[in-house]
Amino acid sequence: MGQAANKLMDPSQSVRSSTFAKWEKWFLFETGFYERRTHGLVSSEELNNMMEQAQRDAFHNALGEYHPHF
Repeated sequence: MGQAANKLMDPSQSVRSSTFAKWEKWFLFETGFYERRTHGLVSSEELNNMMEQAQRDAFHNALGEYHPHF
C-alpha cells in the first residue's frame, strides 16, 4: 500500500476531520446567529434550527442524526 492509502486509513485523520467539522459547525452557527441577531431577538426554535442547519452544512449531510443542542 502506498502512503496515500495509509493516510486515508489513518484513524487520526478521521479525528482531525471530525474536529475541523465541529469547529466549522460552530463558526457557521455563530456567524448565522450574529447575522440573525441584528434583526432582533432570536427564538429558541430558530436557534435549534440554526444549529441543525450548521451541522448539516459542516458535516455535508453525513450525520445520521442532528441535534439542536450539539
